[in-house]
Amino acid sequence: MSRQNSYDERLRAAAREKQKKADRFAFSLLAQLELDEAFIIRQLKILEKEINKALDEGDKESFLKFSKEYKALTR
Repeated sequence: MSRQNSYDERLRAAAREKQKKADRFAFSLLAQLELDEAFIIRQLKILEKEINKALDEGDKESFLKFSKEYKALTR
C-alpha cells in the first residue's frame, strides 16, 4: 500500500506544481496587460496635449499627424 500512497503523493505534487505554473503565467499576463494599459493611457494624454497645441498654433500638419496616432491607439 505504501507504493500506492507514494504514487498518489507524487501525482498530487505534480498537480500542485502544474497549478503553480499556471498561476504564475496568469499573474504575469495580468501584469503585462496592466503595463500595456498604463502605457497606452500615457501615450493618449501626450497625444491630447500635442493635438491641443497644434490646434492652438493652427498647425494643421501636426494636428493631422497626432490625430491619426490618437485614433490608432483608440481602436
